Parts: sequence; C-alpha cells; structure tokens
Amino acid sequence: MKKASALALILLGPLVALPVYTLHLVFTKHIISSDFGAAQSVYATDVDGDSDVDVLGAANGSDGISWWQNDGSQNFTGYYIGGGADHTTSVYAADVDGDGNMDALGAT
Repeated sequence: MKKASALALILLGPLVALPVYTLHLVFTKHIISSDFGAAQSVYATDVDGDSDVDVLGAANGSDGISWWQNDGSQNFTGYYIGGGADHTTSVYAADVDGDGNMDALGAT
C-alpha cells in the first residue's frame, strides 16, 4: 500500500506543476447576445454540421433554449428553439435519435 501512495505522489507532482509553468492563454471577448436574461447554462458544439462551433443556451428569464448559429466568421444569429418550460436551468446537445443531426436537450 505504501508503494502505491509513493507512486501516486511522484506522478501527480509533475502533472499539477506543469500547467503552472507552461499555460499562457489569451482570450478574445465575443459578445454573442446581450438580450438573454437570467442565463443558466451554455453548451458549445457544431449544431448544424457546418464544422464551426455554435452555442446553445438555457435561460431562466426566457424559459427556454436558444441557439446561436455561427457563420464561420464568429458572427452569430440567434434562434429561440425551445420553450414553454418554466425555469430552464441547463442545456446539452447530442445526436439522441441517431439520425446524424444534433438534438438539444434541456432541464427545467
């Protein structure tokens, strides 16, 4: 048991320290929507199959799910795709029915 503990410390040490010295990320701010009240969750994926990353969002304020379609140049067009459910709290995307198209899932 002591060998396993010592090995874990040796392996975890470099993994924890490595990002501190090599990770220097620079982010650019892109405002996708300024009218999405009480946002609760976002999920980034290629919704429409055109190889760029779109954004799905769940909002308590709009009580539904919205999709922002990326045109490939980081310009986004918003669509309200699901609603009628109070207090939408999360969103996820997957091809649930196996038809090759992305499906949006939400929780309320």
